[in-house]
Order: sequence, then C-alpha cells, then structure tokens
Amino acid sequence: MLSSSEARNPLDLNGSDFSALMKDVVRLLAEFLDHLPNAPFIQHADRFELLRDPFMRPAPSESGRPLRELLEIISRAADNDLNTASGSALSAIPGSGLVSSAAADLISGVLNRYAGLKVGAPAMVAMEADVLRWMADLLGLPPTAAGILTSGGSMAVFSAIVCARSTKLPEDFRSGVVYATNQTHHALAKAVRLAGFPDDALQLVAVDSKLRMDVSALQAAIARDRDAGRTPFCISATAGTTNTGTIDPLPELAQIANDEGLWYHVDAAYGGFFQLTKRGRERLTGIEHADSVVLDPHKGLFVPFGTGCLLVRREEVLRHSHSGGDAPYLHNIHELGGDDVHLPDFADLSPELTRPNRGLRLWLPLAPIFFGLRFKLIQTAFAAVGTRTDRSLK
Repeated sequence: MLSSSEARNPLDLNGSDFSALMKDVVRLLAEFLDHLPNAPFIQHADRFELLRDPFMRPAPSESGRPLRELLEIISRAADNDLNTASGSALSAIPGSGLVSSAAADLISGVLNRYAGLKVGAPAMVAMEADVLRWMADLLGLPPTAAGILTSGGSMAVFSAIVCARSTKLPEDFRSGVVYATNQTHHALAKAVRLAGFPDDALQLVAVDSKLRMDVSALQAAIARDRDAGRTPFCISATAGTTNTGTIDPLPELAQIANDEGLWYHVDAAYGGFFQLTKRGRERLTGIEHADSVVLDPHKGLFVPFGTGCLLVRREEVLRHSHSGGDAPYLHNIHELGGDDVHLPDFADLSPELTRPNRGLRLWLPLAPIFFGLRFKLIQTAFAAVGTRTDRSLK
C-alpha cells in the first residue's frame, strides 16, 4: 500500500518538499550573486562549443534526473552566456535583474493568481494599477491615463500603434503614415507591419546635426503625403535613442501633432526613467503631452528582462483598441466585482487574455518608493549611470 507521500503527485509539493527543493536552488543563486561583481561579460570565446556536450542537452526521461544534476546544467549554461548583469557590461544600460524583482516572480508563480480580470485577483490588480499610476504621474500624464505591463518594449510599441490606428484612422487604414527617424528603434518598423500596414507606411524623417528629428523636414513630409492622398496619423518621437541617447525635440513635435491632429507617441524605453532626476526632467520636457509612451523597466529600473510598459493618455483608448468584446462564458463573472473601487481589467486593455502577474515584479522593489524610503537611492543610481555614460540624454 502506498504511503500518503508516495501517493501524492510528485509535482504537488507541500511546504517541506518545497523548502528542501529550494535549498539547492538558493545555493546555486547565492554562488552566482557572490561571483557577480567580478564576473566577466563574456566568459567563453566559443559559446556554442558547450552545446556539443551531450550532458548539456539530455532527452526527457520517464524516471527523471536528480535536481542537482539539472542545476549543474543550468549553472554551466549561465556561465556560458553573455552576463548582462556583470560590472564589465557598461556599453549600454545593463539588464541587471533586481533580486527582489526575481523573488516577486517566484512568489507570483507559486501563488499563480490570474490578474487579467479584476474579479480574479482584485488586490493583485490594484498593486499593478498602483505601479502604473506611479509611472504615469512620474511622466506628468493626466489622471485619465492608464497603462499595461508587457513582455517588453516591442509589444508595448505594437499596442501603441494599434491605439493610434484605431483612434486616428478609418476602418480601411492602409493609407496611414507614421513618422520617425533612422535613429528610431526597429521595434517600430516591426509594430507597423504587425499592425497590418504596408512597408511604406513608415516614413523616415531627416535628422538635424544632433541626430534629432528635423521639425521642418517633418512638416514638409506631412504636407507632401497629404497632397499625395495619404493619411498622416502618428508621429513617433524618441526620448533617448539606442544609438546615442539623443532626445527628439519633444515640445515642438507635440505642437505639430496637436496642430495636425496626429497621434503623438514617445518611445522612452531607454531614457524615460531619467525623469527621476533633475537633469532628466529638464531634457524630457514635453513628454507629458504624449498620447502614448513606452517605457522599459527592465532597462531604467533594472528589473529582469520581460518587463515593458505602455502608458496611454486615456484608458478608454486602450479598451477600444484591445477589447475583444464579451465572451459568453464570462457573462456572470462581472457580477462578482464591486463598483466602489475602480480597477482595470487588463485583459481588455492589452493583446493578452492569459498573462502572468507582472505587477508584483515591479511592486515589490518599488513599494518602498511609495513610502519614501528608496527614492534617494534610485536617484543616486541614475546619477552614477549618467556619470559613466556621457552619451545619455543628449
């Protein structure tokens, strides 16, 4: 006869099982963190040589393999990769991966709450909404602003283009034109194509001597396209280009967008969180006029990869652009929700229905800011980054 522990599904761990499993995992990660300050950015010249070792690519086995053996494979794989958290990686904003954020991912995964609809996890949704509100306030966006956390900047840019398309263009949108420069991140070109536009919908505007979008060239391009029967609908400015850290003339572009009736998008994936500093706020003046802003917390806030953000000036624009309508199997679920607290249904505001609980990975490391405990530390970190990288925020 099987004992209760033998009869239990081995994937269904109790607290003791979990504690035993985590001892080896924590040991591995602790050793990684201890060696991180002196770890090289690139450890092996031929990083694909490791893949020829049969030990590293075992076939699935019905009998399984010991955890320590699997952790050894993970450790050797990690040593073989580009170490973006290394102190030797100063060529760009590093993907350092805050440990507190990683701990939040573990908590989120084990708790496994569905945060796509507020009725499923109202408190978790509130935490995520509070983080998004903090970022919107940081940029000076109005109280009507709302946002979503995405897997990265690329998905955030895609959703921004969808919002611009649904707001500024008719049902047949193929004559629409987006304006950017050759300094713009290539995520925009990908987003324009995924949103259903032809390749020539993205028009590259000339830059000035400082690699910023040339205002006169933009105005000429808009007039030329209108004369040709096309429909200008979006200006995509950059607040900190990947190549040089250059910031487009945000106030001037905001004025053109307003005068011409265009959607004003700002890609601040790289530079947006320099808003936390006096120097950054001065150089990012005008970002508060944006209809949509993309941020990458996995750059400027140093949380793990897979954390992007889109903020939009009005929540109803996100809902109109992304909602798939009511599903028959959800007709009664909204009756579980209260009406006294406004919380978003992220499933209606983004391309995703099923999504991870991304809010916790930002809330846990940022929560002290809400109580005024860590704001000075983040300002100091940004000042250090600005000192080391003179190219930033030009």
